[in-house]
Amino acid sequence: MLKYIKNKHIKKFGDFLVGICISIPSFWLGIIFMFVFGVILRLFSVGYNNSFTSLLLPCAVIAIPNIGVITRYIKSNLEYEMREEYIKYLFVNGMKMKWLNLYILKNSILPVVPLAGMMVIDLITGIVIIEQIFSIPGIGRLLITSVLTRDIPLIQGLIFYTSVVLVLINFFIDIIYSLIDPRIKEEK
Repeated sequence: MLKYIKNKHIKKFGDFLVGICISIPSFWLGIIFMFVFGVILRLFSVGYNNSFTSLLLPCAVIAIPNIGVITRYIKSNLEYEMREEYIKYLFVNGMKMKWLNLYILKNSILPVVPLAGMMVIDLITGIVIIEQIFSIPGIGRLLITSVLTRDIPLIQGLIFYTSVVLVLINFFIDIIYSLIDPRIKEEK
């Protein structure tokens, strides 16, 4: 059916690499990246200096664990879909591999849409540590400062703003998911 990677060592190395990407904490990865790419190699600035290049390291630190999670999720979905009976039926009846691979890929990517939405929500609420490590002025840093200075109206405003954004993101995720998968319809 689908062409697998024949070498088991390459599969094991890929699984190991994805596992490392998932398990490394963002704050530790941020500190290591700052030391290696900022101090030793001097390729990027260590802190935020209002330029595009100063945002590359924080973006990489945020993206690496998310890429690992999505990769593992898609891989397990692909393996599940390839064992389904309808795929075996279509293959036996002579469907071209190009179309068969499209069926498998489409059905494997569907569960990733809500996962990607949850990752966007995590990016909005969870990058406070990255903002602190790379000294980026952002909403998370403003929230920490307002908590330390006990600015109650600002705390309430930031929490309300974050809540509204999270509700809107969940709404758009539901709309996108229903557009991608026509089996999901609203009840009448």
